[in-house]
Amino acid sequence: MDYKKIASEIIRAMRAELSQEQLNRKLNSSSNQVHRWEKGHTRVEWNDFLNISKALKLDINKLFYSYYRYENVTNSIHNFLNYLFAGQSIAKVSKKVNISESKLRRIMNSETSPTLDSILQILFSFDQMEAFALIHELTDGKPIPSLAEEKERSDLIVKSYHENPALGLILICLELPEYKSLSGHRDSWLSEITGIPIKEVNELLKLSEEVGLLIKDNGKYHAGKFKLSDRGDAQAMRRVRHYWTALALKKQERKSAHDAFGSIVFTTSKEAKEKIIARYLSFFDDFKQIVEEDQSPPELPFVMNFQLFTPGHYED
Repeated sequence: MDYKKIASEIIRAMRAELSQEQLNRKLNSSSNQVHRWEKGHTRVEWNDFLNISKALKLDINKLFYSYYRYENVTNSIHNFLNYLFAGQSIAKVSKKVNISESKLRRIMNSETSPTLDSILQILFSFDQMEAFALIHELTDGKPIPSLAEEKERSDLIVKSYHENPALGLILICLELPEYKSLSGHRDSWLSEITGIPIKEVNELLKLSEEVGLLIKDNGKYHAGKFKLSDRGDAQAMRRVRHYWTALALKKQERKSAHDAFGSIVFTTSKEAKEKIIARYLSFFDDFKQIVEEDQSPPELPFVMNFQLFTPGHYED
């Protein structure tokens, strides 16, 4: 991807109906700086992007919290990157994002200000789906020409997952060392570890190949560059979450030593409820960090559900 060009196109999309001159005035720029950014004559610095967002009354902190569960990204991009890298070495991150170790170190040590295209390159390398969703919301859904083809593929993958949530379970199991140690692919192994019938496993694998989620090489499947996300419209998200909740109900009937289920019934105030949700979100961040920092080989697939609901009928 040409991230420098993508950054320029994002600025154009963010500008929307405003003329370049109008945006320049909002930025207190005496020259046509917006033109230079949009034509790619000048790189968009991260601080430039923040100033543009502020001038257009876009809440960048809210957006980044929504997609990355990180507060106050405008306060320190370096702290955000530390959070995103989750303890990984600069060498490992450098290979992942295709940015030199020396450049990453300068950014992390605040020796240089990152450009918007560098931040985009990092975000896309870590999670393309989240990066696409962030840009979609940032630009109010306006097209980014350089991302059109990739966006179409991304949308197809999201649609496939929303219609077939079991794809998620199939994909994570293909990353288990036990699968990688097999001499060749076996649908029966996947069926046994996921509990999904062999016929359905076969159909899901074919679908995954068709949409680019999986690549078959040397007789076994490997994940493509896209990750799954349950973000989407309300109905699609309900369908995905209903699937995993129903699976949890089934599993309670044949619980293994690895499974944990529990429930608590209580009354509380709306204020306390908000605190409970905030604590859950904080726990979810900690939970993800534990998974990301775990250096041991993965051994088992797990699903974690969360439900907090009122059992009766109440007005919002």
